Amino acid sequence: MHASVRRYETVNEAAVQILITRVQEEFVERLETIEGFVGYYVIDGDDGTLTSVTVGETEKAVEA
Repeated sequence: MHASVRRYETVNEAAVQILITRVQEEFVERLETIEGFVGYYVIDGDDGTLTSVTVGETEKAVEA
């Protein structure tokens, strides 16, 4: 099992909510087509930051 953790800073809380909605409605659907994909999680830091966690069965799946 492999994972990648990334941290992002946004300009405001409204941008955070827009991004989370787009991830749920569009991005995860694309990730699910990657062989070895396990999960993608977005954590709202409640201060204009987001942390994403990508989990895959292989390093290649996480990089994709």
